[in-house]
Amino acid sequence: MKINDLVTIDGYTYIVFSNCKFSNTTYYYLTNGKQKIYCLFNNKKIVIVEDNILINKLTPLFIENFKLHFDII
Repeated sequence: MKINDLVTIDGYTYIVFSNCKFSNTTYYYLTNGKQKIYCLFNNKKIVIVEDNILINKLTPLFIENFKLHFDII
């Protein structure tokens, strides 16, 4: 698993992966800087555009799960 980037939006830090598997959920990301970055988590699509201005807010459970597995948040 490779961490490609970190982005901070509204005080929250989000991890951008190339790909990973997490608790039976597969995350798909496009890491090309000229494309949108998509993540599918429990049927909710999270979108980060290339300028990192627009994002659909992550759920608190999503953030807590990442905190449990990655110390960088």
